[in-house]
Amino acid sequence: MKPQIKLEFVISAKENKKLQGILAIPRISRNGNLYLPEELAKAHGKTVPVLWNHEGSPKNAGEPVNQSDVIGTMRLSWDPDLMQLNYEAEVERELPETPLHTSLGAFFEREDHVCGNARCYSIPRGLRFVEASLTSTPGIPETTVKIIENFSCRQCRVSSLTSGASNQCTMSSNDKEYITGTQFQEGIKSIVSAIGEHFKSAQQAQLEKLAEVLGTKPAPSSMVDDSARRASKESHDRVIEFFQRVKENPKDAGFPAVSWNVDKNEYLERWGYRAGGAKTEAVTISAGDMGQFFSKQVLVVPGGRMKTPVRQYCAYEEIPAGNDRAHFYTIGAFDFGAITEGTEPTNVAQTVSKKTATPSIRGAVQRVGYSQIESTPFALVDAINQAMVMAAIDDEATDLLSTTYDAVSPTNWVRADTGAAITSDDVASLTFKREGLLAAKRLIAQQGYDVSPGNLVLFIHPKAYQELLLDSNLNNFYQYARPDVTATGMLEQLYGIDIVIADQVKAQDNTTNDTYRNVLAVKGVAFGMASARNVAMEAQRRNEVQQVIVSGTHRVKSVVVDETASCRISSAQ
Repeated sequence: MKPQIKLEFVISAKENKKLQGILAIPRISRNGNLYLPEELAKAHGKTVPVLWNHEGSPKNAGEPVNQSDVIGTMRLSWDPDLMQLNYEAEVERELPETPLHTSLGAFFEREDHVCGNARCYSIPRGLRFVEASLTSTPGIPETTVKIIENFSCRQCRVSSLTSGASNQCTMSSNDKEYITGTQFQEGIKSIVSAIGEHFKSAQQAQLEKLAEVLGTKPAPSSMVDDSARRASKESHDRVIEFFQRVKENPKDAGFPAVSWNVDKNEYLERWGYRAGGAKTEAVTISAGDMGQFFSKQVLVVPGGRMKTPVRQYCAYEEIPAGNDRAHFYTIGAFDFGAITEGTEPTNVAQTVSKKTATPSIRGAVQRVGYSQIESTPFALVDAINQAMVMAAIDDEATDLLSTTYDAVSPTNWVRADTGAAITSDDVASLTFKREGLLAAKRLIAQQGYDVSPGNLVLFIHPKAYQELLLDSNLNNFYQYARPDVTATGMLEQLYGIDIVIADQVKAQDNTTNDTYRNVLAVKGVAFGMASARNVAMEAQRRNEVQQVIVSGTHRVKSVVVDETASCRISSAQ
């Protein structure tokens, strides 16, 4: 009789799951902790145990995790492009049907305490990751849990060649029994799947090793099945290849140029801003605000310019392909009057005004020597990208606050020291005080605009901001009611007005007394901004000078939609 292969299954009671998702992002958690990107990046490549809702987590630094509470392991990876800490995990637990999240378990060497406007938080420093938990109540709501595979702890082995033909297979247990033909087929499928996964893992390992040898960066797991991100990665790879080929063979003319795009919205969102809309939080400038806090990390730039995003305070429009401009419309109001039955009332009139923003090409060009590329090719690409985006953000703010707004004749214009109305700011002793701010707010309110807390934003020069902090009346208030303002030097909001320090405000060169023209405006009403494209980057070889010419350009334009929804506040230089 033809020998038959006997398969023996060993099935355990445990149900295993493979998971992946986001473990943490740089933001303030519900527990009041601000996690910095450089701290989260320390977890890259680490493997930590998985717990359920931090049960079994050590209470003190140096203590081990309770192994009886461990339900799996988690491998961590930091994605610098998406600014998030990703993970892949295997757990041995039946998970509930409710939505799940992840929570980070870590100790820290020290923490900085910061208090803002009715809000305090801690900044952990020197994080040491000890565990990660699955939970339904996360500290960071953006964390995710995605089940990518369910599998039983099943093994199958060829035990022997038998002479008995059978379509059944024995299953090891205390009492030998037989499984059905359906179970047999399912078992075979699991074997085939396991073999396929084995070869897939081996192939992936070879690809990763090849990438390591070539010095390229593998795609993050979050890019799988995402065509937009995959296209972005392919573009990034072309840039990397270009600089790598320059490094290895500067005379190779087979790849003379490369171009790519950098999304300004993505950079703004990393700092807590929503593109084209209001800020995620009502406060600004304080270290407690994600946007302002992360912008502080890049303030030390050539020229000393502050990179202050302003588009989130404008009525922002992306111009679709095939168009070259954006229109913003306003319509005037009218008054009600008495109406007599049988008599036709006088018709009222309204005026519709159109303000047009026509973006023009603006940008910069820099030269990078081959020797610089040969020393730091890949980090250099990221540095160039960031520098160009920062320059583009600065250009937007300068165009709006210094060029576009300064070209209008404002209806509302006050002295920063007394709040008195003026038509010229060639005046001495314009120290910025609370009187100027309150007068500007009053004038905007008299135009009929809502000046409730959170609706107004003040763009103020650093010198004027210093003067406001030193205002004797306000300073006395700080000492007793809000000492954190003096301790941190941060004033998030004053009289219901968000404060943003911006050195892009117009520095007016007057005949006798030079001034800074600070701006108070209604968010999303006073100003409009239109963008025809993101930052377009291009690099081209110049072998005769041993350099790569890198250019970055964007097309953007701001417009004053309704100047009565703003007020100029002039202070001394």
